[in-house]
Amino acid sequence: MFDEFATDDLLGISDALEALRDLESNSHQAFVAQRASERVEIHARLVVRPGNASQRYASSVEGVTADVSNGGCMALLSRPVMPGDFFWLAFDDSEIQLGSLAARCLRCRMVREDTFEVGFKFMSPVDIQSAIASS
Repeated sequence: MFDEFATDDLLGISDALEALRDLESNSHQAFVAQRASERVEIHARLVVRPGNASQRYASSVEGVTADVSNGGCMALLSRPVMPGDFFWLAFDDSEIQLGSLAARCLRCRMVREDTFEVGFKFMSPVDIQSAIASS
């Protein structure tokens, strides 16, 4: 009567154990190695504006980067922005030579009541090493 339950993996236990082994083998170093781009810790001022050209100067929020990579940046802003929306990022040239870039917000989370951590993905890759060297 219970023989069919012993042979069949109805609950997916073998899949769950395999997933658990995968999770256990993942470390912070493995996670960092899988990132699309290496991150450089740099604190550069930036201004975030709507990506739509007709609304570009309707509003803006100032912030500072926590890290920057060839593919994007993480910034701390005083107001939240909507994940999925496109923005125009203007970086302070005295700190990093990136100029202005189009980017999409990937995530936004509240760190404190007046501080939001925002992850942006640049619409086109940049050469972060030359941007740092030339500043």
